[in-house]
Amino acid sequence: MRIFCMRHFLVMVTAIVIANSALVFAQEACPAIPPDEIASMTDALKNATINSLHLQALKIGDPAEKVACYDQILRLDPKDTIARAELEKAQQQLKDQIDIARKGETKQALLQAANDAIAADDETALKKVLSNLEQELKASQADKELSDARQRVQSKLDQHRVSQQVRDAIKAGHDAYFTDDSAQWTAALRLLNDALKIDPTNAELNSWKQKIESQIRKERFLFWLKVILLVATVVGVIVVGLYLLLRKRQGMLEFADGDRMGEIFRLDKPAIKIGALTEGNDLVVADPRGKISRYHCEIVREGRRFFIKDGSTNGTWVNEEYLEAGRPKVLRKGDRLTLAGEVTFIFRLK
Repeated sequence: MRIFCMRHFLVMVTAIVIANSALVFAQEACPAIPPDEIASMTDALKNATINSLHLQALKIGDPAEKVACYDQILRLDPKDTIARAELEKAQQQLKDQIDIARKGETKQALLQAANDAIAADDETALKKVLSNLEQELKASQADKELSDARQRVQSKLDQHRVSQQVRDAIKAGHDAYFTDDSAQWTAALRLLNDALKIDPTNAELNSWKQKIESQIRKERFLFWLKVILLVATVVGVIVVGLYLLLRKRQGMLEFADGDRMGEIFRLDKPAIKIGALTEGNDLVVADPRGKISRYHCEIVREGRRFFIKDGSTNGTWVNEEYLEAGRPKVLRKGDRLTLAGEVTFIFRLK
């Protein structure tokens, strides 16, 4: 009985000593226990160490130290469900802490990059920083510092865009002014007007706009002048054509041989009778040999055309073509009319 009590007492004393040792050990930020020491520990010592580590983990605020403590507990007792659950919590806290630190570093780097790009006035760098800021703001929409930085970068890029637009418009105006291409004038004027919407007081823009508008007005004036001249020319041609078409053409017979060669007889009546007889004929042709009939032929006018109709005994020829009696034939300018082979006329039109 005494032996049992003594042993029980020794076990209790040993456990207290071990617990105190474990508590001191745990207070040293949960240092790792070598595997060989873990293997040599009694169950009582393991339990005391585990309890001390649990107490120590509860007092620690640093997630990294908590992870070390709970990891040590699970090495001593892999079945400790509390330690495993707390380990997962501590690991998540540590991960969140690392993420926050990384985000902070990323944010500061972005802010510094934005300041550097604005100071350098580098458009390529500004565009890259703006893209990075917008990407970061998707996850941190409420971050005022990032929003302000984005606004400052965007404002700088807008200034670049405006300046470039003004420069492009001025160049377009300059190039268009020294060409004869109206399409280029129109395009340049559109660019100048767009640029003046954002910079209405720019003297150079206004100057090129006035020059281009002057060129366009001049080109329009010349265009309409050409149109008017063309219309006037067409109208003139039509009028002259109508006049020539509708006016009464003057027909004439010119003696081509004999004593009266070169003499002109005007066909100024609707019907001109030609023959050897003085009475009843408009054109009397003397014929000593008597071959020309008393009423040999007749020239009739219908509108603008002249016809010849034969009524003779010895015949009439038009350009050496025998004319059938009673059958009219249209006369054309330059036709040669031969009466009975004795007298020849040339038909003229004026």
